[in-house]
Amino acid sequence: MLLFLLLLSCTLLAQKKIKFDKITVDDGLSQGNINSILQDKQGLIWFGTDGGLNRFDGSQFITYIHSDADSNSISNNIVNHIFEDSQGKLWVSTQNGLNLFDKSLEVFRHFKSEPNNPEGLSSNVITSTIEDNLGNFWIATEGGGLNNYNPKTKEFRNFKNISNNPESLSSNYVTCLEKDKYGYIWAGTADNGINMIDPESGKSLRYVKTGINNSLSSLSSNQINTIYEDNDGDLWIGTSKGVDLLKPEKPGRNLNHRDIIINFHKKLYPSSSVAAKSILSIYQGASGTIWFGTINDGLGYINKYSRAVGNYLMSPNDEFS
Repeated sequence: MLLFLLLLSCTLLAQKKIKFDKITVDDGLSQGNINSILQDKQGLIWFGTDGGLNRFDGSQFITYIHSDADSNSISNNIVNHIFEDSQGKLWVSTQNGLNLFDKSLEVFRHFKSEPNNPEGLSSNVITSTIEDNLGNFWIATEGGGLNNYNPKTKEFRNFKNISNNPESLSSNYVTCLEKDKYGYIWAGTADNGINMIDPESGKSLRYVKTGINNSLSSLSSNQINTIYEDNDGDLWIGTSKGVDLLKPEKPGRNLNHRDIIINFHKKLYPSSSVAAKSILSIYQGASGTIWFGTINDGLGYINKYSRAVGNYLMSPNDEFS
């Protein structure tokens, strides 16, 4: 996946040749399916896997796994997402609850959905967590919509799809979150596009796939895998059918003005099959190049200024591919 760029030591061998150094279970990873990677403020690398949370200091791994005998252990071993907040604490989203990890004490505080508490967390399947500019946390769930947690009052607010209300969440199956430079929260869904959310009012502006070809208002697909804001404040959308770019028509954003949607692979790279594949992850490198991880089509890259495009594929005959 794309975000392996954060863990791989890449050495430039030639102008278009990159050496990939791999880290596997043989090196100490608890499990080979990597769902999330984070480098924290101390420089440590954290890996969310299907077999627990891993911490890597550059030479050694420490693994955190669930134990029924330890109430302070992580709530579940399938880690979907890792987020470091403004206080340096880790929010770990799992298939069975949200965890707040205190790195100094090495204990996990659990947030779980309670059947008899409609004002609590709406689901235990947590896909992503992010902090807004107000110091509150947005928690994406599978089937339970979106939750907003205020750490001062310890209260939750739930946001779900409401029939015939276009300002409500477009779907209760939220896959990913991003905060833009203006403070808006962007929520991608599994089946009905993207929501631009005002964190104060909770109102949403929807972006979805329409039936109009070559439209500046249509996504490539309603299945959203990832959202990433680049250095210019533009939003890159990884969908099941390619890469989309959202650009404001003028500086600033608000719920009354839609961004222009560029189906990037269709507009600029109609002959590139790589750019049209399912995109799982997106990251901007130091040079400004946008890198994206695909399903079965390797590591791709796009430079939106020079329009350079390409990809790196695994070769069974090259140990550094």
